[in-house]
Amino acid sequence: MTTAAGAAAQETEAGANGVDAEELEKDAAARRQGWRPKDEFRGAAHLWVDRDTFMARTMAEAPLLRERLRFQDDMLRKSHNEVGQLRQLINEQGEYIKENISEMVNRGRRAEAGAFERQRAALKGRMRAAAASQDTAAYDAAEAELEALEQHRPAAPATEEQEPERRTVKPVVAEPPADPAAVKAALSPLVRSWINKNPWFETNEKLSTVAVATFTEAVRSGMAEQDALDHTEAEVRRMYPENFQNDRREAPSTVATTTRESSAARPKVKAKTVADLDENGKAALIKLKRLIPGYTDEQYLKDYKWAE
Repeated sequence: MTTAAGAAAQETEAGANGVDAEELEKDAAARRQGWRPKDEFRGAAHLWVDRDTFMARTMAEAPLLRERLRFQDDMLRKSHNEVGQLRQLINEQGEYIKENISEMVNRGRRAEAGAFERQRAALKGRMRAAAASQDTAAYDAAEAELEALEQHRPAAPATEEQEPERRTVKPVVAEPPADPAAVKAALSPLVRSWINKNPWFETNEKLSTVAVATFTEAVRSGMAEQDALDHTEAEVRRMYPENFQNDRREAPSTVATTTRESSAARPKVKAKTVADLDENGKAALIKLKRLIPGYTDEQYLKDYKWAE
C-alpha cells in the first residue's frame, strides 16, 4: 500500500472511528517529512521515534539545514565563477601561444636561412677563387661542401601573406641568469675536477665552445665520461697548441744562421688549403662554422696543427 493510499485509508478509518482530524493532519505532515508509524518503519527498531519527537527534531534541525544549503549554494556559485575565470584565462593563453609561437618559429627559421645563405655565398666565393687560380682540388672540396650544405637546407620562413594577422606581442619578463656557482655545483665530480685542471675552459670562449662540442659528440658516440673528457682536452690542445705553450724561454740556437742565398734557394712551401685536410679535419671545420658565427676557413687553417 502506498503512502498516500495508506494515509487516505487511515483518514477514512479514523473518520469512521471518530479519531480527531487534527491528529490525522499531524500524522500526514510527519509522513511528508519522512516519518513512519512503527508498523511501517523498516529501519532498526531502536532508531524509531514517535511522531512528536520526530517533528521536534526536524523543526530544530531545519535552520541548520537551511544554512548548510545556503553555504553550499554560495560555494557552488563561487566555484562556477572561478571555473569561468580559469576557462577565460586558458583561452587567452591559448590565443597568446597561437599568435606568438609562429613568430618565434619564423624568427628561428629566418636566422637559420641567413646563416645558410652566408655559408652558401662563402662556398661559392671559394669555388670562384679556385676556378680563377685553376686549383681543382680546392674547387672540388668547396663544391663537395656546398653539396653537403644544400642537403641540409633549412625550412623557408613564412611570408607576410602566409602568416596570420598578429596582435602586438606581449612583453615577456626575462628570467634572471643562472648562478654560475650553482651551475658548476650541479656538474658531476669528474667534470668539475676537469674544469679545475683546465682553467682556460672558463676564460676562453672559443676553446670552451670547441670543448663542449667535442665532449658532446664523444659522449653521444658511447664514450665513457672520463674518456670523453680526456679526448676533449687532447683535441683542444691539438687544434690550438699556441694556447698551451709553456713559459719557458727557448734556448738560444747553437746552429749558425743560414745565409740569404741558402734561404733563397729553399723551395717555397705551398700554403695549406681546406682540400689538404683529412676527413676528420673537414668535419671539425664544418662543425665549428656552425657553432661559431663568422668563423672562417682561414682561422681554422691558421690554428690547425698539421701532421709532420
